[in-house]
Amino acid sequence: MMASPAVAAGEAEGTKQQELVLDRDFFSKETTVVAVKLPAKRTSELRTRLKNELRNVPHRRNVERCPGNDSCRLLLLGPAVKDPETLEGLSPEAAEFLRGDDDLETTTFRVKTEYSMLGVEEVLTQLLEPRLPGRDLPTSFEVAGHLAHLNLRDYLLPYKKVIGQVIIDKNPRITTVVNKVVVKESGCSFRFDFAKVYWNSRLQNGHRVFANDLNPDSYSALRDNGARNKIKPGLLTTGNDCGRAFARKLIRERQVFHHAILNLPDSALTFLDTFRGVHWREHGFDSPPMVHVYCFSKAADPKQDALDRANEAMGSSLTQREVKIHVVRDVAPNKPMLCLSFLAPDAGADGKAEGTGTEEEAVKGGGDAEASSRGGDVGDAAPAAAEKAAAGAVGRL
Repeated sequence: MMASPAVAAGEAEGTKQQELVLDRDFFSKETTVVAVKLPAKRTSELRTRLKNELRNVPHRRNVERCPGNDSCRLLLLGPAVKDPETLEGLSPEAAEFLRGDDDLETTTFRVKTEYSMLGVEEVLTQLLEPRLPGRDLPTSFEVAGHLAHLNLRDYLLPYKKVIGQVIIDKNPRITTVVNKVVVKESGCSFRFDFAKVYWNSRLQNGHRVFANDLNPDSYSALRDNGARNKIKPGLLTTGNDCGRAFARKLIRERQVFHHAILNLPDSALTFLDTFRGVHWREHGFDSPPMVHVYCFSKAADPKQDALDRANEAMGSSLTQREVKIHVVRDVAPNKPMLCLSFLAPDAGADGKAEGTGTEEEAVKGGGDAEASSRGGDVGDAAPAAAEKAAAGAVGRL
C-alpha cells in the first residue's frame, strides 16, 4: 500500500484517521516529456499547427528555450506521446508532418514542477483525492478583506487545517481561513452558519434599514445580528416574506425609503415590476427612491442587455444616460455581475402611469412566494451599525 503524500510525522501506518500536514517538498517533481526542437522564428507557426498535440497543463508553459541555445525552442508534446522515435500517441497527420520537415527534431525534456507553481485546486486534488475518491473537493471560497470563508462538508473537516494552509499559501492577501464563524466589519460582528446563509462582502455597500429575506435561516441571522450589534428599536425593520410583497407593503403603508437594493443577481430584475406604475407622492415620498439592482449577463453587450431587461420589467424606457451601470465582478468568462442604479419611474411625473401596470396593481400585496428579492432603505439617520447589520444576512434560495 502506498503511503499518502503528506502524513504527520510519527503517525503509525494503518491508523483510522491520519492527520495531514502540508509537505511542500512532495510536490517537487521532474517529468520527462517528448518535445519538438525547432528554430525560434517558427515557434508561432508550429504552436498553431500542433496545438492539439501539445502539453496542456494549467499555469504551465508548453514552450521552452533550448538549453544553451537561444536560437531554438522546444515545443512540449502531450503525455500520450512517450517515445521521440516512434511518436506513438501522436496523430498520424502530425507524426507525418514532423518526420517530413528537415527543420524539426524530436527529443526529450525534463519538466520541473514545484509547489509554488500549483494552484489551490491542483494541490488539494493531489492531497485529498487518494483519501476521498469520488468525493467533491473544495474549489471556491468567499473573501472578506483578509478573511476567506468556506463551507466544508463534514467529510472534509478532518483536513480543514491543510485546506486552510493551502488557501493562505496561494493567496497572499489572505491571512485567515474560517468555516461557520463570526465576521467583523465596520465595527460590527456578524455570526452566521455559512451552510445556511450566504454572505458576500462584495455587496457590502448595499446598506438597509428595511431588510427582507425569504430564507428563514437568513432572516433569523438578520434579527440575531441586529440584536448582537445593539441596533436601536425602530432603526431596523425585518421581513421573512416574498421580496415583492415586502416592498409593496412598505409602499402601501407609506413607509418611506430612499434606496431599494435588490441583490440576488439570478432573479432580481424580475422583481422590478414592484416599482411599475407607482405615484410616489401619493404614498408619502418626496421623490422616487433610488433603485440598485444586481444581475448577471452573458450577452455581447451586457450593460445594454441588463438595461433592456430592467425596462421590460418596469414598462419603462430608461437609457444608459439615466442609469448608472457598473461591473461588480466577473463570475465566469463572459459572465459579469452588474449593478444598475436609477431613480424608480414615477407614474405621477406626467399625470399617467407608464407601461401597462396600474398603480393599484403595483402596490397591492402578494407575489410569488417561491422567489426572493431583497429590498431596503438607507435613511439619513441610520448609523453605520444599523446599515451593516441589515446588509449582513443575504440568504440563498
